[in-house]
Amino acid sequence: MLTQTKPMTDKALIAIYKEIDRYIDTGKDYYHIRKVIKLEYPAKHQAAAKQYLEKCLYAGKLQMTIDDVKYF
Repeated sequence: MLTQTKPMTDKALIAIYKEIDRYIDTGKDYYHIRKVIKLEYPAKHQAAAKQYLEKCLYAGKLQMTIDDVKYF
């Protein structure tokens, strides 16, 4: 029997976005934030968190180092 997962609510997405913004504001780099996403978020939230992180990167809110390029 397959179980259906509930879609993420807007509150859950907003909480994820705020936490990522907090990490960016404290000066964490791309690799560190990706590692935190992988360790702290359940699998269904990881995709949304990674998408938002990439949007922040493209918007210039987040800097990427040379070492981070291999993980991108």
